Amino acid sequence: MITNKTPRSHLGLALCAALLVGSPAALANDRDGDGINNAIDNCVHVMNPAQWDSDADGIGNRCDPDFNNNGMVDDYDLTYLRDRFFTINPVADLDGDGRVGFADLAILKSYYGGAPGGVPRRAVPRLLGGEAEIFMDPSEVVAQLGQTFSVDVIMDFSTVTTIGGGFDILFDSDRLSFVDWTPNIVGDPGFSREPEVFDGLLEGIAVGDFDGLTGVFNLGTVEFQRVGDGTTPLNMQDSGSITGPFLDAFTFQTIPVLYTGAEVADQLSQEPSIRVEPDDLDLGLVVVGETSTADTVVTNRGIEDLVIGDVGVADALAAPFELSVDGCSGQTLPTDASCSLTVAFTPNDVSTFMDSFDVPSNDPARPVVTVTVGGEGVAGPTPRIAYAGNASPLDLGLVQLGEFGERFLRLESVGTADLVIGNIGDSDALEAPFVLTQDTCSGATLAPGETCQLR
Repeated sequence: MITNKTPRSHLGLALCAALLVGSPAALANDRDGDGINNAIDNCVHVMNPAQWDSDADGIGNRCDPDFNNNGMVDDYDLTYLRDRFFTINPVADLDGDGRVGFADLAILKSYYGGAPGGVPRRAVPRLLGGEAEIFMDPSEVVAQLGQTFSVDVIMDFSTVTTIGGGFDILFDSDRLSFVDWTPNIVGDPGFSREPEVFDGLLEGIAVGDFDGLTGVFNLGTVEFQRVGDGTTPLNMQDSGSITGPFLDAFTFQTIPVLYTGAEVADQLSQEPSIRVEPDDLDLGLVVVGETSTADTVVTNRGIEDLVIGDVGVADALAAPFELSVDGCSGQTLPTDASCSLTVAFTPNDVSTFMDSFDVPSNDPARPVVTVTVGGEGVAGPTPRIAYAGNASPLDLGLVQLGEFGERFLRLESVGTADLVIGNIGDSDALEAPFVLTQDTCSGATLAPGETCQLR
């Protein structure tokens, strides 16, 4: 694990520079304003207060994409970087973020054809004020339970040029199961990346090219299978993974991208078809004597009318649960009409409680739907930690020697009081070949419902 630290001898210089901010002498002695005197700064023209110099050649990583030290940034260096893309490599990691990605490619491009250590070159963008969009086609899909379907992911960068970047696809894993991602060859394959697959997340799909990408491209096809009822979205976002967001090929700034996903609906049946969402109610942690409520919605997804019987009679709730609001019993619901039910939980003891109730109807396929409920009584406001969307242990799979595999772990505050997290790995630290490359959790205070991430 590489830790970026300013050498102790530089700390005094940085302090002096801070005290002299605004003076002509300070500006003359610290050209890039990073607190390091020009006489000892290993990147005089680029801010790099950490002074990281992985190959110990006297030129800091931030201005040294000359990997073979021949005095010129050329095709050899581009190939060197490409071969280590999306990995952890201390020499090729030019920006010091712990991984090799498009920000490092942008630094190399700014020095390409010249010598390391000098003033990085910035070309004027050829196209200004353009918009970038990544969207799914089709934007509306109808799929029955058990049916597979696919959508294409289209990149429209007609009015901007990108050196590359990455994005994520988000989906509801209770309704959709990921099947496959089939990429198309766009740009340089060395800067392409297929997604890491997590619960409800396809992370870090990436494309890029040293010369830049501009135009409309079909990035690939994503395939899902419907495993749960109900209309559900497919969303996309800039990736916070090793790929990072899309960067402009000339300014190297982040390109704002408009993401437009797709909506996946389930097909109507001719007969009455009941949908109860959710059918598993978690009323959470509740202080003894206080009350928490949760709602579920009953919808008819058939063409014929859905007639609902008496809810919670054959399988009734018992204390500390109660069906506090019943807007469904005896109702007749036409197509896509809904009614709602509310369950109240008032624990009388410090314990965990579970129960269920029934929702009968004239749906010939599902004449009775059972809704489970659960909750926990606690003595007072209680912090509680849980894994959010993925589980431990983390399996990083099969990784070839010298290459890089990564997984992330999200931690969530699921209690009724703020969760204060200590320093991760203090008492049980990772050892090589494992390394913690991202930690937004150590020292964090998470309010109920907030999350942090480890990678």
